[in-house]
Formats: sequence, C-alpha cells, structure tokens
Amino acid sequence: MKYITGRVFAKTIQEAAQHVFHRLEKEGLIGEPRIWPANVQPNPSLCWWEYGVLCHGT
Repeated sequence: MKYITGRVFAKTIQEAAQHVFHRLEKEGLIGEPRIWPANVQPNPSLCWWEYGVLCHGT
C-alpha cells in the first residue's frame, strides 16, 4: 500500500477528482481519494483542493 497526497487548482471538487483519478491511472494505482478545500474560505470560482489517497498497486 502507498499513500499519496497533493494539491490541485480547480473550479470544482469534480474537476479536482478528475485530476486525482488521472494521476492514479498514470501511476497504475487504485484507491478512493479524499478531497477537501485547501482554502479557509474557498473561492466559488476557483480554489486549491488538497487530496489524500490510500492506494493499492495494480
């Protein structure tokens, strides 16, 4: 198992999730990401999102 983390700049949590799933696919990993706003008060038009994923290799 491997734990990956990161930040992504996106308009919505759905866009952030797309980025995370693309990274997992690229690295050959499977996992369920946890994504949350990195800003104290998220800007509704754009903000940083942090994520963490406990992964299993394929």
